[in-house]
Amino acid sequence: MIDQNTLSRFGFLGDLPAGVISDLAAASRLLSFEPSKVIFRAGDEADTLYGVIEGEVELSLETLEKNLDAQVEFEEAVHLRVIEKASQISVDTARPGNVFGWSALAGRPWRTVTATCSLPTKVAAIPAQNLKAMCEKDHTLGYMLMKRLVDIISKRLDNRNKRLIETWAETFGVSKVSP
Repeated sequence: MIDQNTLSRFGFLGDLPAGVISDLAAASRLLSFEPSKVIFRAGDEADTLYGVIEGEVELSLETLEKNLDAQVEFEEAVHLRVIEKASQISVDTARPGNVFGWSALAGRPWRTVTATCSLPTKVAAIPAQNLKAMCEKDHTLGYMLMKRLVDIISKRLDNRNKRLIETWAETFGVSKVSP
């Protein structure tokens, strides 16, 4: 169980009726993570919305770089192999007061990014099924939360696009990308 005041400090849940906050607090859990701990990976099942209480969570895309390595011993003996290297592209950071893991509410059954703690972190884990049930029951609440969710998604996608364009430009030596 999470303290109701803690949940009401998240902008996403701010100014919701006390009964809603109380019900969510009763269903939520407090989780603590050390730096470098992965909370979830892209492709994992999405059933929980998280809110950062303290610490910081990097939201990133995982990439797999493949390079061809050729070793030539002599003219007739060429050994080729593909070397794979995994890396992360950070697309956003969730800080205290921010929620992340929105795909759990958006009807997507899987995560779209990997969430990794960059500092010692405490989060509120809010079961998405509880929040979705409240929205089904109270359409005004549902509309209000979905408007907030759309705002979060829009900002995150904008950040992702900017970061991916920066990475692409660095990789290919492009000085400017026009819309």
